[in-house]
Amino acid sequence: MIDRMEPEIRTWTVLEITNLVGGLANGSGNVEVTGIAGIREAGEGDITFVAEARYLPLLKHTKAAAVIVSKEIQIGESESEAALIRVDDPVAAFEKIAVNFAGPRVKPEPGIHATAIIGKGARLGKNVAIQAHAVICDGAVVGDDTVIYAGVYIGHE
Repeated sequence: MIDRMEPEIRTWTVLEITNLVGGLANGSGNVEVTGIAGIREAGEGDITFVAEARYLPLLKHTKAAAVIVSKEIQIGESESEAALIRVDDPVAAFEKIAVNFAGPRVKPEPGIHATAIIGKGARLGKNVAIQAHAVICDGAVVGDDTVIYAGVYIGHE
């Protein structure tokens, strides 16, 4: 029998996230966040964001633990059970959180996998990594230091 290792889930507190994005928190800074999701899909432990006022009604229904909102938007604490983190730019803050949740990226070593298909006249830059079953058609150009992930298709010219 093979033992499967479950991936380690990184838990962040609202306070840690607030410090990361340079925001101001309403509510408990001890609320734990273990994932990210859209406001409609967010569940217990997720963080989400509202970038436009038209999405504010969704605050009443989201199950998210925390929501990133603009400092400009007026929201009463009774409008959401989630911890609110107020920032200048909710989209940029959410992107920063997403990158930090993803963890460090490991860039694949340069090279071409044996199952990749490279078309005639395709030009490959220096230090490219082309993974399994990628298809690069005739005349396509791939720049220096590019990673083409498994199964990617790049069309002609």
